[in-house]
Amino acid sequence: MINSYKGRVAFFLLIVSLNFCSFPLYSESEFQTHLQKANLYASQREFLKAVEHLSEALNIEPRHIDAHVQLAIACSRLGWIDKAVESYAIVLHLDPNLPTAQYGLKVLGHYQLGLIHARKGAFEKAKTQYHLALELDPDLSLPHFQLGYLLTQQGRFEEAVPFYQKAIALYPNHTGAYYQLANAYFRMGEQEDGKRQLEKFREIKAKQRFNLAERSLKKGEIDEALTAFQRTLDMDAAFAPAYARLSAIALQENDLETAVEYLQHALEIRPNFAAGHYQLGSIYHKQGEIEKAIESFENALNLEPNFTLACNALAWLYAENDKNIDGAITLATRAVKLKPAASYWDTLAYALYKAGRYKEAADAIAKALNLQPSDLDYTARQKSIQKAIDEQKK
Repeated sequence: MINSYKGRVAFFLLIVSLNFCSFPLYSESEFQTHLQKANLYASQREFLKAVEHLSEALNIEPRHIDAHVQLAIACSRLGWIDKAVESYAIVLHLDPNLPTAQYGLKVLGHYQLGLIHARKGAFEKAKTQYHLALELDPDLSLPHFQLGYLLTQQGRFEEAVPFYQKAIALYPNHTGAYYQLANAYFRMGEQEDGKRQLEKFREIKAKQRFNLAERSLKKGEIDEALTAFQRTLDMDAAFAPAYARLSAIALQENDLETAVEYLQHALEIRPNFAAGHYQLGSIYHKQGEIEKAIESFENALNLEPNFTLACNALAWLYAENDKNIDGAITLATRAVKLKPAASYWDTLAYALYKAGRYKEAADAIAKALNLQPSDLDYTARQKSIQKAIDEQKK
């Protein structure tokens, strides 16, 4: 059965954390999984995701030295110097003689001295410190960026460009490097190159704001999420997922007109956005605009044939409106094969019932009830199907 919109749309997950003295809350395998994912993301220079997994790992094993070292390195790549220093300090507290932490702190020390000299206008001293940091850690993006910025401050834009490019190569989400690289190109009169870098800057900033909004949404902080989604669009007016989220929030507030408007914006930008077509179909269905709902679900499935939610929704509307019973059975069958959920079995049972295939319908509704024995709608459908079978026998 298609979701009948009972209750409110779920927007956030409630997570309850319990601490037990006698029993471990997490398993060793969970710790290793987070550590492995962190290593994978770090190798792909996705340092923010690496930090997230390392933080989860350290929630499980707070005294794991290697995880703290990796966290310090990832934070330094992100430019979170204070956090990196803090992590190295924890490592040295756990093992005062660990060379890795001492080495890492030395690198960051040179970098921080470079910042101090730069603020004082002592550019040559700053340059020396940045180069010393790079001799110890050539993969650190920050000194490359700062060397470029020193040259920018001196009006040496052409010389600054390679340093910004290297900073971006080492950390592809370095928004400051994109912005300053765009500025350098503009100052050199290379407008097209400048525009490309500025577009990249805006794209990355929009994603960062979108991720911030998503975190607020998961916490149930709807007002904060709304603001962050709007700020995402301020940075990049063509960021389709933000329109989709704003539509979902409008739907939560039962503002269907606004929800449709946001989704139409999203689909103008990304016509191949299957989830957007499905969401639009769900709103049209709620408004009672069945033809529009069917068209939207069909669009979603043209783009993504195994989209289970769309399969189930379209199958239900076909069957309910006696439009394409064979198509309804095909789609519902596909849905239960992809995901044998109770509601999908119910849709299949309904479509088979409409086709007069009562024995198969009885088998399907029995599977739905086996998964959800107390569902009143399924029980009522089983009675209807059994009644049809009994009448057929007369």
